[in-house]
Amino acid sequence: ERITAGALSRQGLPELEPHGPPPQLSTEFWLIVEGDPAVKIRGQDARQFLIGLQPVLIGRRDPQTFNYPHIDLQGVADFCYTARRHARLQVIGQQLFITDLKGEGTTAVNEPNNRLSMEHPHELHDGDRIIIGEAVTFRVAIEQND
Repeated sequence: ERITAGALSRQGLPELEPHGPPPQLSTEFWLIVEGDPAVKIRGQDARQFLIGLQPVLIGRRDPQTFNYPHIDLQGVADFCYTARRHARLQVIGQQLFITDLKGEGTTAVNEPNNRLSMEHPHELHDGDRIIIGEAVTFRVAIEQND
């Protein structure tokens, strides 16, 4: 025998506060493309990219696997050194982090020898340079909002 309930009663349920706008970052995180003008930023022709609350993927586009990263290195970097899903940028709290997704020492910060460990987020600071493979460099600009 199946038991069905009638309409749920709101009696005794707490009133919920209405959701407001998403939280605002008090800091702006910018990724500035240095060097090769063939680097493509999804939906923009600009050389600067504002990083918001959503993670940003750096890699090579591949229509066969439906991989379309935010920062597209297709045609810029050597396939041996860049992956379709190469690195991820994300804001955690009020800090910006990069995570290497490929491994093999092909993502570095500031110096080619300062290679990132795979799947370990690395905190970025104003002026840091992200080196992808052998051909692509980005600069991080962090601006405090008043």
